[in-house]
Amino acid sequence: MILETAKQFVEQTGTNKNQAPYYQAILFIYIVLLISYEERYIYHRELWSKYA
Repeated sequence: MILETAKQFVEQTGTNKNQAPYYQAILFIYIVLLISYEERYIYHRELWSKYA
């Protein structure tokens, strides 16, 4: 879902050659942070459910 939205966003911004790299860089960082945050959150939730 997130990656699909990212792909569409990159394709849309790809038409504007001047701004595309800038948007792609920000989007890439955003996706990496989001995925790492979600993985950490899920991991901690599973960890707590074991001891709860």
